[in-house]
Amino acid sequence: MEPKNLNDEVDRVILFLSGQDPDSETYTNAVQNLRILCEARSKKAASNIDPEVLIAAGVNLLGIVLILRHEQFNVVASKAMTFIRPK
Repeated sequence: MEPKNLNDEVDRVILFLSGQDPDSETYTNAVQNLRILCEARSKKAASNIDPEVLIAAGVNLLGIVLILRHEQFNVVASKAMTFIRPK
């Protein structure tokens, strides 16, 4: 069975450790692997989107919505079509 993500692998190593003698070399190696997995998991979690980026995106979307709403309810009539002569 292959682990699907880092959390599954951490759980698998912890389960393995529960059946090992703490004085054995196998236990020590497994603990080192667990430490590496936990560091990798924390780095992966830290790579989430910065809140400032989300705020900037939200403000930009709000501006677009406000412009679209203004254009929908406050139509600016153009007189350019009156200058076009039909053939």
